[in-house]
Amino acid sequence: TYANKRGLAACAPCSMGSFCPTGASLELPPNCVPGTYSNASDTSGEPECFPCAVGYQCVGGAARPTACAPGSFVNSIGQSECAQCHGGTFQPARNATACMPCIHGAYCLKGAAAPLSCDAGSFSAASGLSRPEECEAAPIGYFATRGATQPQPCQAGRFGNKSRLMDAQCSGACESGHFCPEGSTHRRAQQCPKGSYNPLSGSGSRASCFLCPVGLFSNRTAAVSCDYCPAGTVAPREGSHNCTPCTPGTHQPSEGRGECVDCPAGLIAATTKSTVCEACPVG
Repeated sequence: TYANKRGLAACAPCSMGSFCPTGASLELPPNCVPGTYSNASDTSGEPECFPCAVGYQCVGGAARPTACAPGSFVNSIGQSECAQCHGGTFQPARNATACMPCIHGAYCLKGAAAPLSCDAGSFSAASGLSRPEECEAAPIGYFATRGATQPQPCQAGRFGNKSRLMDAQCSGACESGHFCPEGSTHRRAQQCPKGSYNPLSGSGSRASCFLCPVGLFSNRTAAVSCDYCPAGTVAPREGSHNCTPCTPGTHQPSEGRGECVDCPAGLIAATTKSTVCEACPVG
């Protein structure tokens, strides 16, 4: 108790959290040691200090308990300072008693109140990362968007020839005459086979390689067009690798044809690859 005026009939009770020694004329703030605080009126003439609760820090003196800020915690009573969350953990709430492991696709610096996403071009399938360097680089043929937990393959028709690519466009489009399946690492990943062609870039499967039409051929891989069979030869089927010579007795005067023509009666073609039929010799 205390009396702050003369002539009072009784002393006034000490307010909660104040210190009133014997004969006090006013309320005094308590002088609690760090890790404790005063929250009750004194009855013995000595300050009454109590251990700080979990989730709070008490700096001592007359200070009231302070809730731990986000990114920190206290898990035992009587603490004068909140501890920062360790690297690889975080805590978004106040007056926390523990921190949580950092989530997949992110890292948490010491004292983190929230995870930080792995940069685009990197990913994390693991939790508990504490530094951005711990995020893994997306390998060649793959890409990773910001905060990714797994890399994704470059889409069909595209290719990725370096690591840390950031989006599905990867390094660019597949070259004409070729096709690039999902996850390709080169613009010429797969060649169109002989007998086919592909004039388009950005193709993703062998179905994009078109068979050479009848009368045309391609005797090389990765062709962007087919060639006409010369006169005297033919390509009777789609997808021909080469041209077939007309046999004796037949001819073909035009290029790009699918069949040879028999010589009319009275005319002959004595050799292969004939382009015309000739009159029979006299006799």
